[in-house]
Amino acid sequence: MKTKNVFASVSAAFLVVSASSLWAEAMKLAVDENPPVREGSHAGYASIVEKVMPSVVSITSKKNVVMPKALNRQYLDPFSGRLFQRREMVPGETVPQPQGSGSGVIISTDGYIVTNNHVIAEADEVQVAVGEDEKLYNAEIVGTDEATDLAILKIKGEGFPAVKIGASHAMKSGDFVLAMGSPFNLPNTVTQGIISAMGRTDLQITGRAGYEDFIQTDASINPGNSGGALVDNQGRMIGINTAIFSRSGGNMGIGFAIPSDLVVNVAEQLIEFGEVQRGFLGVNLGDVTDELAMALGVEGDGAIVHEVVEGAPAEAAGIQGGDVITHLNGKPVEDAARLRLLVGSIRPDTKVTFKILRDGEEKTIECTIGSREKRTKLSSRSGLKWGGAGANELIEGLRISDLDRALRARLGIPSDISGVFIEEVKPGSVADQAGLRAGEIISQINRQSVKNADEALELKSKVMKSSGKKVLLLRVLSERGSRYIAVSIA
Repeated sequence: MKTKNVFASVSAAFLVVSASSLWAEAMKLAVDENPPVREGSHAGYASIVEKVMPSVVSITSKKNVVMPKALNRQYLDPFSGRLFQRREMVPGETVPQPQGSGSGVIISTDGYIVTNNHVIAEADEVQVAVGEDEKLYNAEIVGTDEATDLAILKIKGEGFPAVKIGASHAMKSGDFVLAMGSPFNLPNTVTQGIISAMGRTDLQITGRAGYEDFIQTDASINPGNSGGALVDNQGRMIGINTAIFSRSGGNMGIGFAIPSDLVVNVAEQLIEFGEVQRGFLGVNLGDVTDELAMALGVEGDGAIVHEVVEGAPAEAAGIQGGDVITHLNGKPVEDAARLRLLVGSIRPDTKVTFKILRDGEEKTIECTIGSREKRTKLSSRSGLKWGGAGANELIEGLRISDLDRALRARLGIPSDISGVFIEEVKPGSVADQAGLRAGEIISQINRQSVKNADEALELKSKVMKSSGKKVLLLRVLSERGSRYIAVSIA
């Protein structure tokens, strides 16, 4: 009886399976062939991607490396008695080895391509894959600019799909963007996000000598996206994807792109000259802190001139240490980094107009920008070396002494330098927090030259007795040059 039930169950199961199989073969699911709605609030980004993606290319670079050379030799197998071949390596052969990969953007119909310098740095061979069929082209390196991490390539041909370029200065935080490129060697990849911030400077992505003005975005940027396009909602390239902030190596929602305004300036010069010709003013600059603004009696943004280099264009134009530069050719100067970027973008021998504040008065100064490559030094005091020792207190935590003949002789301080010598700065003190350091020299207090510690203390006393804001404006000399520091002594 038990056995019969088992067979009955198996038969039933067989019938069910067979019936299901027959039903599956006969079944045909309905499929809606209509595309999704791409209008109004459901428009999506397909039309933008279709417009821009043909202009975005994949780039691979190779470097010639001296490798062992392989030779075939015959040997006798001692066990079987048969001959066999083995490849032996002999030094001397040069072989192209893969170096890196990234993305690029076609910017002209005759084959000029912009990418990041780090994508093709030190490469001996560069190949570019264009279009959906990834047609390969050998690319010529037209020029590179390490200071902005940009490079221009050229492929032979005509009628290439050039991207439409937009003005990055018209973009704002919150604007929609797409990032296009070949992350992880996956071509035709697009991600979506917004602009998180504009004008990110001093990130040290391009090093201390670099020129940075990054667009920050949360559109996913990953390794291989470098050199790809950051695109606005009109399908215009407004940036070149360059770097990510990451603790893991992957995307964390903080990416950076070089703005198109800077890209255009560099690209045009690399194509015309093969290099970037940057403007040179010849000043050491700093930001106007709240304390400096109080001491100088200025309001608003700007960059303070710590020092003017001897023989530089700034000196010839009449710019002086302590001046606050507020405008360049009518454009507001927000801080020192912005002014440095603006000057660097101007070609040498160009006449410009600065607006400055000096002793509370606004002045207009005309200047002819020089060439950065022709400058000899960035500080008229660079190379000076001195150390420290001594006795009076000007600011809490600061010990100063006179620059006497013995101290000058011992430390090699030139006779044309006057002021008081900083012997010691107590850690955590007001002087330490202000940025003063032992071994530096205070040459001016509130724009007045000081020759010794007594004069310095007398000037401080006058400030303390005044009814106004009690701030000392110090001009400080060091082996790195000069700078202005404001210290509240209230």
